[in-house]
Amino acid sequence: MERLALKADAAEPVDISPHVASEISSPEAAAAPIAVAPIAKPVRRWLALNRGRLWAVVLGALSLFAFLLAWHLLTKYRVNIYVRFLNVPAPEQVLDRAMRAFGDPKFFSHVVLSCRRIHHPKRKTSPQLLSCQIFTGRFFRWKNRTAKSRD
Repeated sequence: MERLALKADAAEPVDISPHVASEISSPEAAAAPIAVAPIAKPVRRWLALNRGRLWAVVLGALSLFAFLLAWHLLTKYRVNIYVRFLNVPAPEQVLDRAMRAFGDPKFFSHVVLSCRRIHHPKRKTSPQLLSCQIFTGRFFRWKNRTAKSRD
């Protein structure tokens, strides 16, 4: 019991075996929309809305990777361009020392003490410290306090 079907391009009949004929669906079933997983629509929408931000993150990550690769190769082959990479530590050595420093509790106490010394409220504002104080928001409090004392 073989069925006949028409080719899409030509109007000649083609023989179809029974097991293939059962896989061919009706035109109504073919026109029905394909069910999309409920998670897929929000993910696609989020990707469409944040395409520019994602591209910026990918570009930033690629530039950091390129910098680290160049640093590694320049220190490995001890290149002398403008900087003598003979004296510059390799990225692996810097990472190792940073991990040791972050693992030491004294490191954070030294950082906190240094920040307190820089941001001491009785200290006069100097041009070198102005950028640090603007970053932490202390400059605006100092400015408001001095403006009130002038009035």
